[in-house]
Amino acid sequence: LKTELDRREIEKAFFLSRDGEVILKVYRQLYPDDRRITYLMTSRYLVENDACDTAYSAYLMQQGFAGRCAVVDVGRCGTIQRALQRLMPTANVEGFYVDLRVHDSCMHGLFENVPARFRRALDVLDFLFISPSNQVVAITNESGVPGFEYLPMDADESCRHEIARWLQSGAVA
Repeated sequence: LKTELDRREIEKAFFLSRDGEVILKVYRQLYPDDRRITYLMTSRYLVENDACDTAYSAYLMQQGFAGRCAVVDVGRCGTIQRALQRLMPTANVEGFYVDLRVHDSCMHGLFENVPARFRRALDVLDFLFISPSNQVVAITNESGVPGFEYLPMDADESCRHEIARWLQSGAVA
């Protein structure tokens, strides 16, 4: 990832919230001096919530989402990347994913075009990247200060958090 960010002259790399969290933690351990990396609050729910477009665009500008930038995530189809590009049309957004199942010139996967019979292995890998963070579903922007709303916590989400904390502690170690 670092080699590709350097080669493509990426100015800012945004690790997408939840699944990009463990990737960011490991990246920071490997490259503690790389100042272009940021954890970005996002989700498919948030980028598809048209009522949040103005507040979310303001948040993206605050985070420096502009120029040659990249998103880093576990991946699949680049839904969030395309939505971010729509919200910030002046940004030149590249996507870097662990598991990429679509082809696009601005999306790059560690694993791309894996035959269907092997995708179950990548589904397990995807599970290893889950985060113990809450999923953001909406954003407000009061006086330039972003406020996030999260998916309500239920028994299933609580169990997912417990499993994620355990898995992530091992991955980071």
